[in-house]
Amino acid sequence: MTLIFHHIPKTAGSTFKHLLMANFQPERTYLYYEENIAEFEKLSLSGTKDFDLFVGHLRFGIHDQLINDCSYITFLRDPVKRMVSYYYHIKTTPQHPWHKIIEENNITLGQFSAKGLGDNNFDNLQTREIAGKKTGPRTPCSNPFYELALDNIDKYYTVGFTEYFDQSLQLFEEKLGLTFGDYQVPNRREGSIYTFESIDEEQLDQVRRNNVYDIALYERMREQFL
Repeated sequence: MTLIFHHIPKTAGSTFKHLLMANFQPERTYLYYEENIAEFEKLSLSGTKDFDLFVGHLRFGIHDQLINDCSYITFLRDPVKRMVSYYYHIKTTPQHPWHKIIEENNITLGQFSAKGLGDNNFDNLQTREIAGKKTGPRTPCSNPFYELALDNIDKYYTVGFTEYFDQSLQLFEEKLGLTFGDYQVPNRREGSIYTFESIDEEQLDQVRRNNVYDIALYERMREQFL
């Protein structure tokens, strides 16, 4: 069985990735991030049998390109807090490809959550990625995306939660036979330019309105988890 870690941005995935990879031989782990995607596309179907773990920013569906049976593991995060974290990560990372666009166009948090940038839809990202539907830019998220995401979780996923990180590790140990040692959070920024409480409530309301399916997905899965 091949395990796929679906690393949704800003869900504590960087922390978890290192803990997870310690359970697998490095040579049998494939990192599926932007710099490796072209290399992955060159892999033959039979060549994928050499890997027990795939890790990366990917959508549901990559298992169709792998020869072994697969299951997915991922983290969900409170959708409003995830969006806020994502937005300010870009604003404080000058080398990020969208940093200049946000700064030069004075794109607000609310606008960011609604419009996306380039060919990327940012609203309801957790629902979109787990649904696995490839869509063009500005394609509205809709109830079929939400229902498909729920179905995919039911059939393929073990889900943890950023807000319940330790409990999620325990679930993964019990269900998947993984083991995790002590950990530190390597991706936490010192001196952040915001606190969640300081953000204008109107901006947060825009984020909520633009992420209704993510909020519904998160709340439904959290109820099952707890």
